[in-house]
Amino acid sequence: MALHEMFSKLLGITDEEKEKFFPPPTAYSYTSHMYRAALTVHIGDIIASLLPLSSMAMGIIVNLCITGPGGLAGPIIVNEVLKGNASALSFVQGAISTGMVLGGFMIALWNPRKKRGKISLICLFIMGFVFILFGHAGSLWQLIVITGTIGFLIAAGDIPMRSLIQENTMPEQMGRVQGINTAASNGLAPLSFAFTSLLLSIGVSISYILTFCGALLMVYTMFGYWKFHA
Repeated sequence: MALHEMFSKLLGITDEEKEKFFPPPTAYSYTSHMYRAALTVHIGDIIASLLPLSSMAMGIIVNLCITGPGGLAGPIIVNEVLKGNASALSFVQGAISTGMVLGGFMIALWNPRKKRGKISLICLFIMGFVFILFGHAGSLWQLIVITGTIGFLIAAGDIPMRSLIQENTMPEQMGRVQGINTAASNGLAPLSFAFTSLLLSIGVSISYILTFCGALLMVYTMFGYWKFHA
């Protein structure tokens, strides 16, 4: 609640405007679902009702830290650090796609049925570490290996989480839950690019941005892992 009050003050939202506010149907339905689960069902159903909220928070953090910095880092490093050309950049971008294909192929063959939440968190933690290395790549082959690893981890971490959400969401609510997750994650991509561009424009180097985002991902996943066990 304190967070809502802080943003209300920053945005200049008055108490009168709060009283007149009506939540959107999707937000109201999801909140009502969580209340009903807490009051009427088993503890397992309560945890399941909160799962989309946790995945939504993960989507927000991941997209803010990865989409903008990761999307801009490749061209900047190739051009300014490696002094490469368009051909070098194509190898880097191709490595990301190749890594995602290999990650999806591995998950399809493995088809994990248990501990999928842990798998996603572990992939996210490793990605944070690789992001730190991303900002300090000094050669083309290092950049290709790093970006390929990032693509692999994106697919290997995203697919188990989506499968977990589908298994723990009632069919009649699947569209709403997936819609909320998509809006919370993809909707922040432009903001991530804008914030990264702003930092670059005021002189913050891409290596510092990647290091900070990688460290933030690692801290977030450690906190998530601790909450998972708690």
